Amino acid sequence: MHGKLDLRSDRGIAIAMVMLVGAVLVVLSSLMVARGFRQLVNTSNDVHWDNALFVAEAGLDDALHTLDYDFDFTTGQTIPDGTLGTDAERAWAVETADAATSDLVAVPEGEYVVVRPANSSVVFAVGYSPSREATDRRVRVIRAAIEGNPWEYQIEHALLVGGDIELSGNTTINDTNDNDGASVHSNGSVTGAGAYVVEGCVTSSESTFTATIACPPSPSPPEPMPVIDPLKMYPYAHYALCDDRVIYGGPTHPVTPDPDLIPCNGNETVTPLAGWTSSGTGGVVTWSAGPAAVESGVFYIDNGNYQGKLGTNTAPMLATLIASHGTGSTCQTPATGNIVFDGPSNVTVHPSLAAAGYDVVFVAQGDVMFAGSATVGGAILAHEQVDYRGGADSWGAVIGVDACDTVGSPISANTTTGTSYINYPGPLLTPFDASSLRVDVLGWYEL
Repeated sequence: MHGKLDLRSDRGIAIAMVMLVGAVLVVLSSLMVARGFRQLVNTSNDVHWDNALFVAEAGLDDALHTLDYDFDFTTGQTIPDGTLGTDAERAWAVETADAATSDLVAVPEGEYVVVRPANSSVVFAVGYSPSREATDRRVRVIRAAIEGNPWEYQIEHALLVGGDIELSGNTTINDTNDNDGASVHSNGSVTGAGAYVVEGCVTSSESTFTATIACPPSPSPPEPMPVIDPLKMYPYAHYALCDDRVIYGGPTHPVTPDPDLIPCNGNETVTPLAGWTSSGTGGVVTWSAGPAAVESGVFYIDNGNYQGKLGTNTAPMLATLIASHGTGSTCQTPATGNIVFDGPSNVTVHPSLAAAGYDVVFVAQGDVMFAGSATVGGAILAHEQVDYRGGADSWGAVIGVDACDTVGSPISANTTTGTSYINYPGPLLTPFDASSLRVDVLGWYEL
């Protein structure tokens, strides 16, 4: 006897199986969604982790740039003794960066803080992504060991002053290589009147200029300046013009060289030099070169001034003129180390200095002032101020360090006036040290 087929029972089993399979699929789907969310979070965190390192590297670059201008720069903190090289180093850097208020710098990938302890030769760059205050922030810390080294100053501006400058009249500053690189910078303010033209950028550490496609905005960081020490150029001198109003052979004189490289100490030999005369007022000796002064050379004036002409309209004099202050760069009276040019003058750097790589015509430990038209083939460097006026026309950079202003010196401010030209041929070497140390990285590590 055959039994009956119970379709209702089979149907119940099928429904149960479908529900079981559905439940399994729901669980699997939930697991996949949860894993996807976790992967999304992990991916985001990985991006922040990578970005935090990029941000820290940007902070280190910023710190090194600042230290190149001012190696004594610190952020004021002191790192506890014995912290460097221990597990506490990273924690101290992060804690210090977290507490910084005005030193937080934002970049597209996050934010960074530079920490330069006052009692250490290291600098820290702490990078945060997406931000310092984010709850899911990632933090990377770079520590760099640094040292500061002196470097030979190279002129990279057509006109550079350490203080304020007034650009007036029809001054034209021209790049002779057609690169529009004849720039002007003042570590003070820049004011101007008239139709002056600069084939390059004008920047200032105090005045405000908007950025252009080719030029950065101002205020901009101060530029290093050369330390004008005429003694560094004395080894190149053919003649020493001393404050006893006598002319002696300098270190490079072909017949009567100075044997000890110390100017005007009594070991030199009196040497004739046609056309040069001196006068004394108030104990200060001023030298000048008359029409008969045709001898080329490097002329070193020790503890004195120069005022007069050099060369003629038709014949440039091959010469470099160096004027030193009797008390060095202290700017104490009396006012010496000044160069004042009457017009018309025409002088080009002496070939011996050009061969040494120094296209420098005038070096003054005081002021350089143009009292008339002059054509100058080489750089002009003054420890104090420069007054560039009249029909002045130079083929080299002009620098007024503006380190001080000696009472009784010819001028007290950096100015350009009249129809004057500065023709800049490109970067120029000097024999002088820079006013700042150049930072060298001994090594950097991520903590």
